[in-house]
Amino acid sequence: MEGGFSNRVVRLDTVRGRFAVKVFDRSLDANRDEAALERATEIELAAWSAGLRVPIPVLDDHREVLVEVDDSLVRVHEWVIGWSPDSGPADVELAAQVGEWLARLHRLGLPTGAAGLDGLDEVSDTGVWSELVDVVGDRDFGPALRTALDPITRAVELVQDADRDGSVIGTHRDLFPRNALVTSAGLSVCDWDVAGGWLATEEIAEDAARPVDGRGRDLLGGQPPTGDVPVTHRQ
Repeated sequence: MEGGFSNRVVRLDTVRGRFAVKVFDRSLDANRDEAALERATEIELAAWSAGLRVPIPVLDDHREVLVEVDDSLVRVHEWVIGWSPDSGPADVELAAQVGEWLARLHRLGLPTGAAGLDGLDEVSDTGVWSELVDVVGDRDFGPALRTALDPITRAVELVQDADRDGSVIGTHRDLFPRNALVTSAGLSVCDWDVAGGWLATEEIAEDAARPVDGRGRDLLGGQPPTGDVPVTHRQ
């Protein structure tokens, strides 16, 4: 079916109902191994159990979400009837639904489990940066790197402190318009494949500044970020 971004999604019609079947292409992203996907589904299942509106996951006889089928890794959800915000302009009502949905998710304070900071921009050992400054010296990018060493160190410490004090929570981390469906019952958020640990404030900031089209529409009704908007982005 159309709309799949990085993995193949097919619609399966059976006597039991209609389902969305995602077939993962393991060659597309080495970081999304099976263990990472399992950690992501733990967060998805916890959000679903807490009552957040998501496509209902279908478990196998062993209560597993990810299943091997003919050497492929697949997962199944019940089909959701709705429309993507990509197909229409964002409005105040939709922005309120997204904000409320994110607030409910963040209030759960879901643990990141074994994932920890997995998936955030990698926190490097600042000692490596210091060694690189010494090796490069005053050649090439050495002076610029020496100037940047102090803010790099402070940024690393900030992220590490956030992880220790519980600011990092298990969350969706990928709330693009293509991953949201507006249904008759309200907003349903799908595609939890990269769910993991992130700062709630950073997720809100990124979602609020993420453009949908050339006119700058987005899920929260914001505008594309400019040099005056202090928003950090996960790559």
